[in-house]
Amino acid sequence: MRIVDVRAFPVKVPEAEFWGGRGADALAGARSFESDYVLQPGWIGLYSSHIESCLVRIETDSGLVGYGEGQTPIGPEVTAAAVTHVLRPLLIGEDPARVGVLRRKMYEALLPRGHFTGYVLDAIAAADTALWDLKGKALQRPVHDLLGGGFRTRIPAYVSGLPGASVEEQAVAGREYLHRGFWALKIYLTEGCDGAWLEAPIHPEDLDGHAELARLLTVPVAGGETDRTRYQFRRQFERRSLDIAQPDAGRCGITEGKAIAELAETYNVPVTMHTGMATAVLIAASLHLGASIPDCRYQEFQPRIHAVGNRFITSPLVCEGGYYQVPTGPGLGIEVDENVLQKYTVAT
Repeated sequence: MRIVDVRAFPVKVPEAEFWGGRGADALAGARSFESDYVLQPGWIGLYSSHIESCLVRIETDSGLVGYGEGQTPIGPEVTAAAVTHVLRPLLIGEDPARVGVLRRKMYEALLPRGHFTGYVLDAIAAADTALWDLKGKALQRPVHDLLGGGFRTRIPAYVSGLPGASVEEQAVAGREYLHRGFWALKIYLTEGCDGAWLEAPIHPEDLDGHAELARLLTVPVAGGETDRTRYQFRRQFERRSLDIAQPDAGRCGITEGKAIAELAETYNVPVTMHTGMATAVLIAASLHLGASIPDCRYQEFQPRIHAVGNRFITSPLVCEGGYYQVPTGPGLGIEVDENVLQKYTVAT
């Protein structure tokens, strides 16, 4: 079996509800660049009025097709260009079953050029996941089985991005999820509220600051969603700047995600899976990865992202009663609806 085609799909879904309580007010009050992107006063980083991501489709001469996704909330066209112009020539003609070899080939091809993080790594993450999807389909086994087996068939889910235009409306929404069996909610609070963890509290590059904060606080410090490799996580583990690691499968892919989890285990750091802007392809990859990790505490569940993401597959992923169900079919265990994918794909 050989790879005959690699295609990238930058997608943009025009949805703003996932902004939670900030919603339309944030979009209206932020500084606009006459584009889809805005800056929020008091926050760093661009935000989009769309749900944006980049999917990758890898096809083989046997007719099997695998899908992956690189988490790209801003500028998915950039990730798509990296796939098309840089990664595709490296993968055409290769045996997709050699996932580890191909992931290293892609990474090392860009490493001496200084591209060991950012959009290029998001592109590699998408291609890597698509290779795992292909391998699982070829062997008729779910990805988590190929990663050594699943420690669980469902993963506790914490609710992120509560809907509502005010704190009161979000409180109502939070109580509704508690009544539905969820017991963990992500909200903006302080240490005095006795939370399970404090997430991404300061600038992600300030590792010493994170370490000092972790020493001073009683509540655990969590982070890592911006990081893509074991090398970035290792620097945090060595400094003890993270009490909980939060890798994102859309940034690290499945191969590197597994390596990050194993490294975390050597430092006795538990893992909870972060998922930002995404379709069901990325969410499914995260679930398979999380199922294969011995100490995976949670999978992030954003209700609006979940609902929009399920549009891209023929049978929806299930999150109910406080748990995400891990797909059981071959590969990622999902079937992409290519008509929907085409509908939301933008020109590059």
